[in-house]
Amino acid sequence: MGAAEDISPSVIADECLSIIDHDNLSAILATQKRILNRFEKNNEMLCTLSELSSMRYDVISSEIRQNIRVLTTMKHDLDSIFKRIRALKSSCSEAFPAEYNVIFEREKLIEAKRDEEEGMLAASSLICPAIPEMPSKRTIMEPLSEEAPSDSV
Repeated sequence: MGAAEDISPSVIADECLSIIDHDNLSAILATQKRILNRFEKNNEMLCTLSELSSMRYDVISSEIRQNIRVLTTMKHDLDSIFKRIRALKSSCSEAFPAEYNVIFEREKLIEAKRDEEEGMLAASSLICPAIPEMPSKRTIMEPLSEEAPSDSV
């Protein structure tokens, strides 16, 4: 048999240890310990952050659920209000068709006037963009200069 078979594992280990510089090895081990400490600190900070985020998420999600309930209730209430308004408009138009048509015509005139003013504001902002756009007044019923016709004779 050859000389390679005569070498024991302890001899191989001793040879490997003689190749390694012990100063470099201790520096590598010290660096690894510092890195391990940093990783442990980072892990602790991330765990703390995760716990805080989880608690904050629970608080925010409960607030959002409450806000969703409020908005759902508001939507239901508004739907009910608009349904009542439509019913009132319908009953008024059936009970007083002439007066309702007068009001309807006034609203068309007011809306046309509003659209014209908004068109002029948009055109002026294109011509002179440095001047800010003035908000338009929006009211439900604007008085007209002429009187409404009355049924009295």
